[in-house]
Amino acid sequence: MARLRGAFGYSLDEASPWTRVWLRAKEADAAAAVGDANGSLRALERAQGAANSAGDRSEGRPRWHRWDQDWLVGEQGASLGRMGRFDEGQRLLQGSLLKVGEHRAKDRPWLLLAIARMHVRQEDPDPEASSQIAAAVLAHASAIRSAPLLGEIRMLRRDLQPWASSSAIRRLDEQLAGL
Repeated sequence: MARLRGAFGYSLDEASPWTRVWLRAKEADAAAAVGDANGSLRALERAQGAANSAGDRSEGRPRWHRWDQDWLVGEQGASLGRMGRFDEGQRLLQGSLLKVGEHRAKDRPWLLLAIARMHVRQEDPDPEASSQIAAAVLAHASAIRSAPLLGEIRMLRRDLQPWASSSAIRRLDEQLAGL
């Protein structure tokens, strides 16, 4: 968290309320990624508490934000998916996807990739669905030249390796090779 907090050139106390929410959500994501489910859940609780008190206030730095309660629901779903709580995570992600409007269009591919990761990691994997989602996001990512999205798709592709002979994954491989 200290690294995230210092990356912006100002302290957490100076951050806008919604930047604090974002930092807490990223803390939850990082904890889930390293297998610290309890730490992730605590960070999600802190993020929700910060969001509840943030409202629409714009004091602090930066003076703008694109985050809201619906965004936080998607972050919660992604973190729960990383913790192996697939049903709950997918429910939250699907709900967040339904609420993605023009102001949050950039979030759609990230939410879809979180769902695709869950399709691969759940007890009964669905690599076909995962690779189809990845292919759709890949088309978008290459059109906007998003290196972070492309990196996430490549990591997801590594997770799909056990099913490399599947036609859907071979099509994804062809798309990736064409970049």
